[in-house]
Amino acid sequence: MSPVVSFPHLGEYAVAFRPVGELLGEVVLPPPMTRRTLELGAAHSPEAACVPFKYTLGCFIEALEAGAEVIVQAGGGCRLGFYGEVQEAILRDLGYDFGFMALSNHSTSLRKLMREFKRLNPRNSFRSVSRAFALAAKKVEVLDAMEAVVRRDSAFAADPAAYEGAFRDFLRELDSAPTPEAAEETGRTGLARLAAAELRRPERPLRVGVVGEFYVAVEPFSNHSLERLLAAEGVEVHRRVSVSGVFEAVYGGKRYMRDLVASAAPYLTHDIGVDGTKSIAHTLAYMRDGFDGVVHVRPFGCMPEVNAAPALHRLARENGFPVMSLSYDVHTSETGTRTRVEAFCEMLRRRRRAPASASAATRA
Repeated sequence: MSPVVSFPHLGEYAVAFRPVGELLGEVVLPPPMTRRTLELGAAHSPEAACVPFKYTLGCFIEALEAGAEVIVQAGGGCRLGFYGEVQEAILRDLGYDFGFMALSNHSTSLRKLMREFKRLNPRNSFRSVSRAFALAAKKVEVLDAMEAVVRRDSAFAADPAAYEGAFRDFLRELDSAPTPEAAEETGRTGLARLAAAELRRPERPLRVGVVGEFYVAVEPFSNHSLERLLAAEGVEVHRRVSVSGVFEAVYGGKRYMRDLVASAAPYLTHDIGVDGTKSIAHTLAYMRDGFDGVVHVRPFGCMPEVNAAPALHRLARENGFPVMSLSYDVHTSETGTRTRVEAFCEMLRRRRRAPASASAATRA
């Protein structure tokens, strides 16, 4: 009998990560995240840990309560890369008995990664692991392409329920796609359905980019559904932060980072770590592309994003380009986020109507 495997929520990426999880057993996702998830994670976390640590720990606890026997932790490029050991120790201190796999501890070596997959499931082979990762990578590519269209157009759907339904159908079909070829065909079909949907797009809708720390930018529960709030204000939303973006950075190596830093000039001359450099480079790109503003999201205390803040402030001040910063911690309220998004969008609309009066830098 296969063990029950689980991993924390990260947007809709579970449909892409499932093939890798199935190398270890039967995948069962944690319950949908609620306030309880954060409260559980916060109650057992170091106080100074960021909200991604607390959300993922809460997901692990809820997964173990639901019967998970193996937990997979993906890690991250910042101190989140060291969180696996801490979270495992916390869970064992709480009395849970489980298998644990921290991908970040093994991802630097293909041999180490293979050894770990075989340790947890001796039936795994190089071929089966390679196939699973290839399928997961294709599903990530297809999902990111689809979500980019949804972010751009969902504010203008004539029938929002039908538009959302088409996206949910796509997710179910992508989840069950058995091969990279089937996943690609699912993507084509899904995009065709969205292209056929009626849109009532104004001639010049507001366009806003979302930048910032990876987890908070990608997981809607952690950012209080920021992109839906923007769409409700009639905003065309764009975000380059994604798992595809992580792959691009990993495979691009030093050259990718050198080009990224160069694209952030003159506001940055060195890499400031993880997503901080991207936040500045992406904001500058959005400004040059004629966007109306940017929302910068970060967990409270996130050092790379704190380092990015002065450069973003200078960029906003020198160019009169609106940048709103949203910092998330355990006590951040959904109502407060909604109020700030509504005020930001109203400011952007007024700026459109009276551009001359909005020349001063704007930073909410």
